[in-house]
Amino acid sequence: MKLLIYSSLIFLMLFLGCDDIVEDILLPDDRIKDCYWTNKIDQDNDGYTRSKYLVLEYKVGSDEIESVLIAVHYTGNILPVATKRLSTWQVGSKENIKISGLAHNQYDFSVGVIITKKGDKSCVNLVRNSSDDEDLKAQKFETDAQDQ
Repeated sequence: MKLLIYSSLIFLMLFLGCDDIVEDILLPDDRIKDCYWTNKIDQDNDGYTRSKYLVLEYKVGSDEIESVLIAVHYTGNILPVATKRLSTWQVGSKENIKISGLAHNQYDFSVGVIITKKGDKSCVNLVRNSSDDEDLKAQKFETDAQDQ
């Protein structure tokens, strides 16, 4: 699973134009603080939602940042199910990412935050997945048509 996440993060980093992928320049405050779900829509009350928002709380402790890209994946899918690119942010941010349109199943999610540094265009990635966070494990989804 981690290989799948890192492969897609590397692809996204190359897409962003990162010259170098570094993990040792993380500042002590660079981290994903929490992930949780909100605004769940489950019309038929069967426990499977048609859509909900993944709330990602992260902290970036530097003003030397050019952009932040958030990518959400689920197990077995190399392409992100949702992405969000930020050109303005706060040092300690919360982002809501809508997830919907998934087939009736349970999904284990992973979240990557890719930070592009100014100047040398190096990138740092932060990853959180279902083995790190129970809120990302076994999330129940279904399509709009199934949620009747």
